[in-house]
Formats: sequence, C-alpha cells, structure tokens
Amino acid sequence: MRRVYKNALFNKKLFSMLCYKMNFTPEQVQKYKDMNMGLTMEDALKPVLEKKFGELKKTHHYHSFDFENLKYLIELKTRRIKFGKYPTLIFSEKKLIKARKIKEEKPDIKIYFMWKCDDGLYYWEYVENHDEYYIASGGRRDRGSDEIERVVNVKIQYIKNFNDLIIS
Repeated sequence: MRRVYKNALFNKKLFSMLCYKMNFTPEQVQKYKDMNMGLTMEDALKPVLEKKFGELKKTHHYHSFDFENLKYLIELKTRRIKFGKYPTLIFSEKKLIKARKIKEEKPDIKIYFMWKCDDGLYYWEYVENHDEYYIASGGRRDRGSDEIERVVNVKIQYIKNFNDLIIS
C-alpha cells in the first residue's frame, strides 16, 4: 500500500507542475484526475485481485486489459457512483472486440470486467450472451470534449459482488 501512496503523491506533484507550466483548462484537470484515480485504484486493488486470481502482471498503458496471467484477463474500471445507480455499467466496445478475439485464440482463458464503485468492487465474467449486455452509443461530455463511443452496457443484474466470486 505504501507504493500506491508514493505513486499518488508523485502524480499529484507532477500534476501541479503540469497545471502551472501548461495552463490546463478545468476540463483537462478533471480528465487527469480521473485517469490518476483509475491508475491509483489499479495499484491499490492488485493485491486484492491476486488473492483470488493468483499472481497478476499489470499490463502496459495501451493494452486492452489492466491485469493478466496465464488463466485470466482483467479490466478494472473505477466509478464515482454507488452500485445500482444506473441500470447498466459500461466499458468500451473495443474491449469487447478484443475479448472475443482473445477467447477465439485461447478458449480456456477467463475474462473479467470489474468496476470499483463507491460502495464496493463488482465483476462480470465475459460470456457471449447477448441477454446480459447490449451495445449503444455512450460516454461523457464533461471533460472539455465529446468522449462518446460505442459502449457495452452490462445489465446490473448480471454484475456480481467481488466478495462472492469463487474461483475453481
């Protein structure tokens, strides 16, 4: 946990310097804060995830998923909401396309999408069952530009609490 704090502190100092030097807009500041929150949460939750999934490798920044090992791929999203506020939780359709391709190449790998919400950690195991999700246009507009794309909307009734996940 100490490393997480150091990374967050370093990021905060770096961010202050960049704001001063680069004159960021408030929207750019928000985008940076959101990205930093996600990266900090990845570091903080890695040991928690490893208790269930075994040792995990954190992937590089441009990889489609955040963590991997020989058996699992995990994407972690961090949200500033309570679970159940919306009827779905979302992730980019690009990640679904990548998940399908990986499943074709490695049918035994399990792929999990996780959301860290204000009130807990939740997961959905990727299955090609269109009853569990739908694809639509979605995203946000509050960070200075339209961040609208095709997203996968996983229905809340198929998303489970991480504490209930049993790995066999």
